[in-house]
Amino acid sequence: MKEVRITWDKFKSSRVGWVILVTTFAIGFGLLASLVAGILILPWLLNEGSKYSDELLSSAFPLVILGLAILFTKLFTNKRGIKWQKFLKWKKPKKNALWITPLALLVYLIVLIISMVVLQVLSPSLAGQEQEVAKTVSSSANWQLVLMVVSVGIITPIAEETLFRGLLLSLYSRKLKIITSIIIVAILFGLAHGQVNVGIDTFFFGLTLGFVTWQTESIYPAVLLHMLKNCLAIIVLTHS
Repeated sequence: MKEVRITWDKFKSSRVGWVILVTTFAIGFGLLASLVAGILILPWLLNEGSKYSDELLSSAFPLVILGLAILFTKLFTNKRGIKWQKFLKWKKPKKNALWITPLALLVYLIVLIISMVVLQVLSPSLAGQEQEVAKTVSSSANWQLVLMVVSVGIITPIAEETLFRGLLLSLYSRKLKIITSIIIVAILFGLAHGQVNVGIDTFFFGLTLGFVTWQTESIYPAVLLHMLKNCLAIIVLTHS
């Protein structure tokens, strides 16, 4: 038993072991959040059928992510005497946020345009995946659009930044250099969004948000950027 404990301590103390543990946690977190969100909306699905399943899930899922992220952060920090708000970077940003945030956004837009042009040349079908999404969004009822703005435009950015640039970035950076941590979190952020073109977009956006969070020492600028991007995406899709 003692040898197992020693081996375990060495494993989680190493950089590779820590990356494996945190990445496994991130995957498990996603699965757990999906399960909890599904359980929460199940009573409504049983009563109303599956007509509004997408709307219910899109509203419940970010709330579950936010709740679980705070819960796990409290469990992790309580044993170490750290304030959970500080660990999640829920604090006032440094003054450099005033110029770093717009500068990072500009760089992201330039890189995104270049990457989308390259993707269009290499695979037009992948680059045009958003057309199906646009059709779905543009045909939505007014109440569905309002719910989308609230859930996707406001709640989701808060939840995702709390998880990715708050919890996960803080966990990875305990053993890794901050740049490496930002890249790993951006990769996970991109993979979590599924489609290839969306994944590429969110990867570069994740790098931007990670850089801004690192430089400002707060997730608030990242949350605002994320809200801005999601709300603009909804506007664009509704007019496509």
